[in-house]
Amino acid sequence: MKIIFKGVFYLIICILLILSLGIVSAQDNDNLNILSLNNTVPTYNSENNGIWVLYEDMDSVNLDELSKMGIHNIFLSADAFSLDKTNPKTVKFISNAKSKNIKVHAWMSVFNNEGIWQYPKYNNSSFNKTYANKITKRVLKLVKNYDVAGIHLDYVRYAGDAYLHKGSSHAVTRVVKQISGSVKDYNPNLIVSAAVMPEITQYNSYYTTNEYFYGQNITELSKYLDIIVPMMYKGNFNENGVWIKNITQAFVNNSIKSEVWVGLQGYHSDYNTKLFSSSSLKKDVNYSIESGASGVVLFRYGYVSYFDFDDLDSISVPKYTSKTIKFINILDFLIVN
Repeated sequence: MKIIFKGVFYLIICILLILSLGIVSAQDNDNLNILSLNNTVPTYNSENNGIWVLYEDMDSVNLDELSKMGIHNIFLSADAFSLDKTNPKTVKFISNAKSKNIKVHAWMSVFNNEGIWQYPKYNNSSFNKTYANKITKRVLKLVKNYDVAGIHLDYVRYAGDAYLHKGSSHAVTRVVKQISGSVKDYNPNLIVSAAVMPEITQYNSYYTTNEYFYGQNITELSKYLDIIVPMMYKGNFNENGVWIKNITQAFVNNSIKSEVWVGLQGYHSDYNTKLFSSSSLKKDVNYSIESGASGVVLFRYGYVSYFDFDDLDSISVPKYTSKTIKFINILDFLIVN
């Protein structure tokens, strides 16, 4: 009898909470299926949306337009950041972006320089400490010379032959750990992110496809990165929205300490640069968010059909208020206890 009474009591409390907080709506009701009662709530934040920008396009970037569409992060290619002498154009661009509530991250290649690969470890040779120190020194000089929000690492991988080099994934992770540690020692508020290949499916009994071919162990990398950006360019992989949902979820499950910001291509493929329509791109954004992505990054400026990230109601992206999350946590407590 006491157990029944306790259950009825908690049921009444829950109903009263729902009514008092005013959180039941058609939208909440439609999306409760993506919530789990283990303090895991959707992590999407509109402040996390971004776009990749090449230096050659920097002068044409319309910051007002980006701000208006809800983009708050720019990953600006490394050639904008001269190190011998500070680039005044880039300094001004960063300042102007900050005035629009847009953060600028320095987007730099790690193991590939204009098509030439420099691996952290070849075959069974020792770790290439000289190169690791060189790239780390370059990163530190950049963050000291420019008021960037963080460092965005690209080509932090092997070309596709990691399986030929023993210890490849450990070497890649070691370089990322070194770069991240040095950046955080200089300024713990700087954001360290990395673009990674999206092939996280299991390749064999021991490796995911990412690790086997590219030396990218996502779980290990996530220990040293604030953000992981899987490049889910569906056209290049001849895939669709279901693939985006599944791969996003896999990255969220495997990125134990990093946020996952999904990288989406604004055009059909590298062989067909026709732009996706804004409605098509918004659907892919929706797939990413519903699967647990904390943000979305678009590739790239000049090849995107723009839309307003802050107005995603038309595609039923759930907007969870602090009251909603508070209610979920209270309900979780009641159920567990």
